[in-house]
Amino acid sequence: MTSNIGSPYLLEGVTAKAEITPEARELVTGQMRRYFRPEFLNRIDDIVLFSPLTQAQIEQIVPLRRFIAREVETRIGRALLADAIPDGATIRVDLKGDEIVVTHDDPQPATTTAA
Repeated sequence: MTSNIGSPYLLEGVTAKAEITPEARELVTGQMRRYFRPEFLNRIDDIVLFSPLTQAQIEQIVPLRRFIAREVETRIGRALLADAIPDGATIRVDLKGDEIVVTHDDPQPATTTAA
């Protein structure tokens, strides 16, 4: 389960090393106690607080998204438009060396039983 409860405290309560300050951790925990019933919180094994993404991390994610759209989606789209991949096939995307390889497994034919 994930939640954004207390996220404003996390945005402001992070050190330069991307560590959550004890004060922010306490504020988030207090917010959760006010929002969730104690019976629910007692059933949770662990609570993990995530630091906000840094600008550098966001910049790495954006080129990755563009790369996937350009390389992977384009290859799959062209194969689908060329009818090179049958309906129901499983498409696989792998990395072999430095090259992206798109393959597919044909769907299994339906088995019939004798009546």
